[in-house]
Amino acid sequence: MAKENKRQLIEEERTETIVHDKFGREELRFGLTKREYEEDGIEYYEITAENFECGDGVVVSYSDMMNSPSQGGVTLERCDICQQESRRRIFGQNQPVNQFSPVAKRCFHCQANLCGKHQIVFEGHIVCRSCKRYQFLFHKVPKTLFFRRVQET
Repeated sequence: MAKENKRQLIEEERTETIVHDKFGREELRFGLTKREYEEDGIEYYEITAENFECGDGVVVSYSDMMNSPSQGGVTLERCDICQQESRRRIFGQNQPVNQFSPVAKRCFHCQANLCGKHQIVFEGHIVCRSCKRYQFLFHKVPKTLFFRRVQET
């Protein structure tokens, strides 16, 4: 039977980055753990990057954020609708809700930041829910009620 050698932990470094809101509540936490092992005189390094879940459900890793956006990195920003919804949830609960998500698009009309969960394509433009409702009620409905297409013969 072969003898099992266990790796011996020599050193462990943990780096954490925490983002707080203006009231001091923790909104976002991610970290990096570096472990150094030794087995039979050989040193091993292990780096563990923790993933975190964004407000729209997207899971982003630490290494994605370290790259610049031109190199395929992810830039995190607040989705305006996620932020409004989290205020309602935080009022009844003490759990922080992650409001950050990868920057996807901006609303064509009101320029609000939108995550992938809250962006809607309406008439070829990316809009938020309230702008879609406004555009539909005040532009699309009256056109169909009061105007009709004239066919040329």
